[in-house]
Amino acid sequence: MSEPGAPRLAPAAAFEPGSPERYTGNVNVARILRAGDDSLRAYEVCFAPGSRTVWHAHSGEQLLVILSGHCVVQCADSAAQQLAPGDSLRVPAGMRHWHGALPDGPASHLALNAHGPTDWGRPVSDAEFRMAMRVRH
Repeated sequence: MSEPGAPRLAPAAAFEPGSPERYTGNVNVARILRAGDDSLRAYEVCFAPGSRTVWHAHSGEQLLVILSGHCVVQCADSAAQQLAPGDSLRVPAGMRHWHGALPDGPASHLALNAHGPTDWGRPVSDAEFRMAMRVRH
């Protein structure tokens, strides 16, 4: 699902389909790291074109690092941002947001999540997604 030659952090066998309660479209997720005390979790997430997370918030901070393709990220009450490979974005604890791939190609990112659970919300509507695509960076 990621671009040929894109960096891979997890072996292919580690990937599992993303839960439909957490993602819209074709998404594969691999856990890369889980600290014994659950203080840090790391995931490689691969998005098919146009696929995305639902709105959600983490109880701890999250760092997203784009590995391949172009991702879109939108935090509540803010305009969407488009990120390219090598770009990163820190999402503060408790900030409702979503992220995924642009409609014209696959994308992948590393997600580093600080301690605590995730509060999964409602899907990003097609209208919200189309509006986010109007913002080009």
